[in-house]
Amino acid sequence: MGEKIESKVINIDDVPFYWLGEIENNTLRRIKVVLSSKYMRIHVGIFPGRQAGSKHVHENSEEVVFVIKGKGEVYIDDKAYPIGPGSLVYTPPGVPHQYKNTGEEELVLFAVYSPPTELPSR
Repeated sequence: MGEKIESKVINIDDVPFYWLGEIENNTLRRIKVVLSSKYMRIHVGIFPGRQAGSKHVHENSEEVVFVIKGKGEVYIDDKAYPIGPGSLVYTPPGVPHQYKNTGEEELVLFAVYSPPTELPSR
């Protein structure tokens, strides 16, 4: 019947993070890889005030992002949409997108990718 997958309870506060991007070009954020499995990858992205992710594409993965905290914008195919706590964003494979924190408070995003994919390094 295939490989057995174990259930998990994860405290996101206990998950280590790494920095991605550069403060000089306003793309700095912390990434916490919460879970990675055969079928999906989950991470939390934490954007300091006025920082943004890079404009990028996941060629073979769907992306679902839920906004936990903060306010910002998501650019999908160069069109801006406002986002805030409770916003859910779906991006199909192959569609360019970018997240931007428009405030001073941290923008915290919970992201799921299926199938699993890596974030671009910039």
